[in-house]
Amino acid sequence: MASETIEAVAFSQAVRALDAQSTALESLRTRAATILSAAALVTAFLGGLALAGPTLQNGELQRAELTAWSWLGISSFLAVLLLSLVMLFPYKVRPLVSATRILEGAAAVPDATVTEIQRDLARYLDANRTHDAKVLARLFTCFGIASIMLLVEAVAWILDLT
Repeated sequence: MASETIEAVAFSQAVRALDAQSTALESLRTRAATILSAAALVTAFLGGLALAGPTLQNGELQRAELTAWSWLGISSFLAVLLLSLVMLFPYKVRPLVSATRILEGAAAVPDATVTEIQRDLARYLDANRTHDAKVLARLFTCFGIASIMLLVEAVAWILDLT
C-alpha cells in the first residue's frame, strides 16, 4: 500500500463514492415503493370505511358526504402517489467511465502515465458524484415530504371516520 500514489487513492475513493450513491438510490427507490404501498393500504382501508357506499335509512338513500377531511385524505394520497412516482422514475445517474473512453483518452496523449490517467479519472468521477448528489438530495426531499403526506393522509381519514 505504501507504493500507491495519491492519484490511485483518489481514484479508488471516487469509485467508492459513486458505488455508495448507487446503493443509496436503490435504497431510496425501495423505500418509495414501500411508502406508496402503505399509502394505498391506508386509503383502501380507512378511506374505504370513510367513503362507504350508499345506505338505505328510513326509506331514503344516504350517500357518504365528502368532508374537508375526505378531501384532505384524497389529496394527501395523490401527493404521496406523485412523489413516489418521482422517486421511482428511472433517473440516469452518471456512470463510471467505460474502458473504451479510458483507452481513447490515453491514446490522445501518447506519453500519459497511469498516474495521470488515474488523476483525470478521479476528477471526472468526482464531478459525476457532485452532479448525482444534487439529484439524490432532491429525491430524499421528496421522500421526506411523501412520509409527512402519508401521516397527514392517515390522520385525515381517521378524523373523517370520527
